[in-house]
Amino acid sequence: MHYLRIYFIISLATQVSFAQKVDPPQIDKLITTGQYQRALTLLKSNDNATKETNHKIADIYYRLEEYNQAKVYYKKVLEKGSDYLAKIRLAHISNKSKKYREAIEIYKSLIVEDNENLFVQYNLGKLYLSQRKTEEAIDIFKNLIEKDSTIANYYYQLGLTYGLKKKPYSALDAYLAAFEIDSLNLNTIYKLALTFNAVKIKDSTAIFTEKGLKIEPNHMNLNRLKINHLRREKKYNEAVLILKKQDSIYPKEVYNQEMLGICYFNIDSLKLASIHFKKALRLNPENYKFYTYIGEIELRLENYIKANSNFQIAIAIGKTKLDQEYFGSGMAYLNMGENKNALTFFEKA
Repeated sequence: MHYLRIYFIISLATQVSFAQKVDPPQIDKLITTGQYQRALTLLKSNDNATKETNHKIADIYYRLEEYNQAKVYYKKVLEKGSDYLAKIRLAHISNKSKKYREAIEIYKSLIVEDNENLFVQYNLGKLYLSQRKTEEAIDIFKNLIEKDSTIANYYYQLGLTYGLKKKPYSALDAYLAAFEIDSLNLNTIYKLALTFNAVKIKDSTAIFTEKGLKIEPNHMNLNRLKINHLRREKKYNEAVLILKKQDSIYPKEVYNQEMLGICYFNIDSLKLASIHFKKALRLNPENYKFYTYIGEIELRLENYIKANSNFQIAIAIGKTKLDQEYFGSGMAYLNMGENKNALTFFEKA
């Protein structure tokens, strides 16, 4: 009876062991079909895991964005010998974990191993850019362009770097080169419109704004460039049409409410202007300028007490030059016949 029990236990253990011994193609199939938990259970069942086994475990955790676990197993891979892909993944994990210095050092070591891997160099360049190491980033992107001048993103990233260094004309050269390669890239088109606007080249700003809006008519920032242009041109009614559409898409944007208020104010639709400035104020109660706008409206409507109240609130919470607010309060006091108070505020303006 005693021997029978031992035989039963050995037999059961053998069956379990046999069940867990799955050949690599079966595990690969589980991974391919996304059955990660089953694959992990089988891969971890072997106490003497090979380098390949640890790599597969690490890759599963990497796909699941379980980066701490992935890091543990990629390090186990490297304990059993050099592995280029494991190092690339570790660099990515360090970057995702905001361990930027660590990521930079890994990428640099990878480039020493293989200076023809442009993907690694590109990622290092973007990492330098994110850390504002602009000189290093420029060197990387220029080197990439020398090796392959057909990739638009190399020029685009170079443009971003020059933009960070406040070199708009160098940035424009890079963005234009990117645009020549890929004329449908919305990020490039937006940066061209934005940078031309920054250097006050109006025609080019308008050209690239319209190009972008043909691709994506509801693009928020391109529409804002167009609205700002229409406002400068005093084409308030055209701006209102775009703003109404933008407001229906992005209903909680302070910009839309403020600009609707400004446009309505300038076409003397004072009640509508007041409605939108009050909406803007609810969205951003710390912006004292909205009280100023409302004060100006009340002043025009000859509601001097309300006008003065809004100007006084603006003065109380404002942190910058307040000439308009002091002058507005002065005008309100003057129209209420309080000349002494009016003079006090005019002197402050």
